[in-house]
Amino acid sequence: KRNNGEYLGYKDGENAIFINEENYLEKFQEYLSDKDNQKWSEIAKRGREFTIEQFSNDVAVEKLVNLFKKII
Repeated sequence: KRNNGEYLGYKDGENAIFINEENYLEKFQEYLSDKDNQKWSEIAKRGREFTIEQFSNDVAVEKLVNLFKKII
């Protein structure tokens, strides 16, 4: 909520890991106790793909062009 991750479409445990003041020790321990688990790289991969699909410069330019078209 603090950085608007959910608002932007990120999902905890799916394409991001939400860490805050209350859960950072738990999340860190979870990772340390199972750091070779494939889920960490899968979450990172899905997060990267989501970010590129939603927030790349090409996507931003396309949205800006569409906005200008609406204004004109």
